[in-house]
This record gives sequence, C-alpha cells and structure tokens, in this order.
Amino acid sequence: MTSVTGMTRSLLALVLLAACNGSVQVDTAPPPSPPAPTAPPSGPSETRPATNATGNDQLPAERRVEQQTQSDREVLARHDPKDTSKRGRGHDKDKDSDKDKDKDADAPNLPPPPWEEPAPPTSEPSRGDKHVKTKLDVIKGPLCVTKGAAQLGRKVVDPTMRAVALGTRGDAAAMSFTFQGDSESVRALASGQKRRQLGLKLRAENGCNLVYVMWRLDPKPFVEVSIKVNPGKRTHEECGAGGYTKIKKAETSPPPSLVVGKTYALAAEIVGDELAVMIDDQVVWRGTLPDSARSLSGPAGIRSDNVQFDLLGFSAPTGGSAAAKPKCIASEGD
Repeated sequence: MTSVTGMTRSLLALVLLAACNGSVQVDTAPPPSPPAPTAPPSGPSETRPATNATGNDQLPAERRVEQQTQSDREVLARHDPKDTSKRGRGHDKDKDSDKDKDKDADAPNLPPPPWEEPAPPTSEPSRGDKHVKTKLDVIKGPLCVTKGAAQLGRKVVDPTMRAVALGTRGDAAAMSFTFQGDSESVRALASGQKRRQLGLKLRAENGCNLVYVMWRLDPKPFVEVSIKVNPGKRTHEECGAGGYTKIKKAETSPPPSLVVGKTYALAAEIVGDELAVMIDDQVVWRGTLPDSARSLSGPAGIRSDNVQFDLLGFSAPTGGSAAAKPKCIASEGD
C-alpha cells in the first residue's frame, strides 16, 4: 500500500514538472465516438433533407402541412367510399370495375351481330310424310335397281334410273333428295320424248303394271300421276310404252321449282281409290284412281329421267303378305 502511494506521488510530480516546462500536453477529453452510418444517396443528384426520429421535424412548415394533408386524405379515402380523391392502386381497379358494371347495366339489350349468332341446330331432312296416314319405315338396305345406278345416301347421275325397295308395300312411299341439276347426258323415253322428271313408283308389280307419281320440270314444274296396266305382261319387251293412263286431278297446286343444291321431300299415299301427293309436307295433288289400279300389288320405288340428285332417304310401309320379296331383275322398262 505504501509503495503504491509513493508511485502515485512520483507520477503526479512528473506531470506537474512537464506542465511547467510546456513540453507535455495532456488531453483530458474523452476519445471521439465513431461516425454514425449514413444511407447511400438514392440517385446521383438527389439530396434528402436531414430528419430526426419523427422524419419531418426539420422540413419547412409548408411541406409538413402538405404531407399531413395528404396523409389525412388517404385515411378518409379508405373509410369513405364516396370519396373520389386519390386512392391506392387497388381502389382504382375497384372503381374501374364498378364503372364497367354500370355500363353493362345501362347498355341496351341488342341482338348479337350476325357473325356471332349460333348456328341453327342440324336435323335430318323432312321425309315429307306429315300427311301420310300409313306408317312408313325408313329403308336402310340396298335398293333393287332395275336400270341405271342408285344407292341410298349417294348421288344419282345416270340419265335413266329405275329402282324398287323389295319387301315393301306399295300403297305409300316418301323420298328426300337434294337436287343437283340436269344429267350430263340426255336419254329419250321409249315414246321418243326427252323429259326431265323424278318421282315415286307405287304398287310396282313389274315394269308393265304400276302407278307413277312424277314431279315433272318441263315446260314448267307440275305433278303428273299415271297408271300403267298391261295384264299378263311383265317386261318392257312385252309391253313397251303401252298401257299408260293419265289420272285426272281433283285438286292441285303448283309445286316449287327445283333449285340446285336445295333439299326436297316427295311423298304419296293411296287410301282406297284416293291418291294424295305431298311436296315438303304440302298437298299438291289429289285424285281418284281407276278400278284397274285395285288389281295392282307390288313394292314402292323410285324413278328419274335426265336429272341428277343426292338420294338422301327413302321410306315405305313394310311387312304383310303384299311385301313378299321377289327376285331383283334388271329391266329396260320406262
């Protein structure tokens, strides 16, 4: 303890001696504290005003008032939906959405432009049997083609075509087709006439005994019904163009003109002695068959001369003793 006190006195003596001589300067101030870190400037030429903990105490009074006013506006905008002052980005989107809804509500209920209208639903073409009382069955099997070429669902191009649906009863029939114009070549009938026509065969016992319902095009569209009766004869070589009788109409209306690319339906039905013809479900011909037609019995079929068409469908009653299936024999009949 004595030694420590002596050392202290010696040091004080040395300090006093140095102070007297002016050779030693004693700095009794505390060491400087390290400089506080500063944030890097946000831009090469940007300067920020110095702020303290409150962030705006050192700003000019006008600037502090402006900032406080802006802050108050934002608070009011968040709580007042009627305020249209400056809002955040989310509020702007909501406002635009509300405007769009108001526009939709005020817009008139106008029909869509033609290019946006939905396409009409597709359906099978009419069979034309709306007024046919007899039940008709859709024929799906092959036809018995006795002259030319024909197939259901295919185009008929031969200038002369004759066909029947074996196994059908010939008191009624219907066909749907799309007209495709004249055939490329023209073939005259056995009588020498050059007709453009297509139609139905009823009670087609053979090429010499049957009923024809024809949609003729020349000199203008009309429906002609005729009966061909040749007792005891079966082939064209035996009867030729003989035995035809045109049936007088009791009621008629002009059929439409055949337009290329348009689809039509032709139907006919015999009830008792009365025969009715329909085109597109409209009755265009009515008449009474002669007594000789009662003896005819055979299937239903199709005939065409010097025209082309897509044969879309064919239907006729099936079943019964009158629907026996004879052999399919080619013939040169009219």
